[in-house]
Amino acid sequence: MAATIWEACKAFLRGKIIAYTAYKNKIVSQRRQALYDTISELQIKCEESPSADLVKELLIKNSGFDYMATDEAVQLITRTKHSYYEFGDKPAKVLAHCIRQSSTGQCISKVSGIDGFSADSQRINDRFRDFY
Repeated sequence: MAATIWEACKAFLRGKIIAYTAYKNKIVSQRRQALYDTISELQIKCEESPSADLVKELLIKNSGFDYMATDEAVQLITRTKHSYYEFGDKPAKVLAHCIRQSSTGQCISKVSGIDGFSADSQRINDRFRDFY
């Protein structure tokens, strides 16, 4: 009984969160579009008759637009970090990769002998066997 109530509560809250997020995104999108339209109109007015007041207002609107774009970029970066953390490489995989890389970096690729250097793995093994 309690589990059913909990599942219903979770579904209800999930719906409310989705609705709130959709509303918030819609408002931000409308605000961004209105700001873009205002900037376009101000640019046209500045081209026709430039004045200090128009330029100042255009700079203020551009800074607001830049702030919104920066905020959106921060949200995208945060979402990317979260998805990489949740679904990306796990620490054990990263550690195994580091160990594998360090062990391959320590292999002997050439051995010098009487007839010069040899890179053949069979000759390297034979030389070590003869030496030790």
